[in-house]
Amino acid sequence: MYFSVVIPLYNKEGHIRRAVDSVLKQTYPQFELIVVDDGSTDGGVLEVNKISDKRMQVSPQHAIEESKKLDLNILRFLMPMMPGIPNSWRR
Repeated sequence: MYFSVVIPLYNKEGHIRRAVDSVLKQTYPQFELIVVDDGSTDGGVLEVNKISDKRMQVSPQHAIEESKKLDLNILRFLMPMMPGIPNSWRR
């Protein structure tokens, strides 16, 4: 089973790396991670862009009213999951 993980990002530069890393370190390999830039004005997007992983993409807010009301057409897989920041996932 494939699934999508969506992390909304709004001015969480100090937490986003931990949140993204906790998803990317999962042992189940069949997922995509979408970080939605919800209009951040800090360096959170720059921090995410330092991470190179083919399972992750950064999506800008312009196509989305609120990142938690994400247009599900951009999701490739069936089970969208949204961990909260600054929470992280455990393996």
